[in-house]
Amino acid sequence: SSTTAHHRTMHLEVRRAGGATTKVSIPLRHDCAAGIEFLRTATEVGEWGAILRDGLDHYLDGDASSALPLYEVAAELGYEVAQSNVAWLYEQAAAGEHEPMAGVAGEV
Repeated sequence: SSTTAHHRTMHLEVRRAGGATTKVSIPLRHDCAAGIEFLRTATEVGEWGAILRDGLDHYLDGDASSALPLYEVAAELGYEVAQSNVAWLYEQAAAGEHEPMAGVAGEV
């Protein structure tokens, strides 16, 4: 869902910083496992997160036709949330819930 995507991508820089801080224990207690988890999440989201966030911003602005190509790129990169968002936008277009979207309304 968009909320999940937002949650996973919104704090990418915080996750990176948290991972680095936790890894070297400044100023937090030394916790390698927590540091690795922060860095793993930041690495996994990486570029996909920015693409997904841009798509969400377009969608929240009421511009589903601009959100769709961004979600499609992230979906092709293998990001499951983006795949779900693409499917949902296709379903909404097929049901007439959104204005016709380029490459969607005529192909569904």
